[in-house]
Amino acid sequence: MSEPRIGIVAEGTTDHVVITSALTAILPEAPIVTPLQPEPTLPRLGGGWCGVLKWCLQRAGEGVGQLEDDPTLEGFDLIVLHVDADVGGAIYANCGSWIAKGESRLGSLPCAKPCPPAADTADALHAVVLSWLGISSFGPRTLLCIPSKAI
Repeated sequence: MSEPRIGIVAEGTTDHVVITSALTAILPEAPIVTPLQPEPTLPRLGGGWCGVLKWCLQRAGEGVGQLEDDPTLEGFDLIVLHVDADVGGAIYANCGSWIAKGESRLGSLPCAKPCPPAADTADALHAVVLSWLGISSFGPRTLLCIPSKAI
């Protein structure tokens, strides 16, 4: 069996380290991990949840549907998409006025629910992230990671 190839879309580089460590501990073979966002050689999208949002909007704009259908991502066995649950308390204006103007087509923020249980906010944020990608569900090779409140 060859090493699994995993692409990670995360808020920041520390999140990449934690997610990679978790995957290495869980999987029988050490994975080959590629940071997709923030991407060290393409910093224009920025970091944090706004960088993840912009990455998702870019994919949605390309009209490929599921991430698994994106030809630039076909070499990955798994795509991990990460946002912290504290994003449920955020507003789109934090990411720039051009994003706030397109807010009507995006899932509602803030979407935070009373905690506990943490799952209520995570579930609401799950729907918001789907709206960022312009899809109704994730494919079989995409894993949404929403730690509460932060990784």
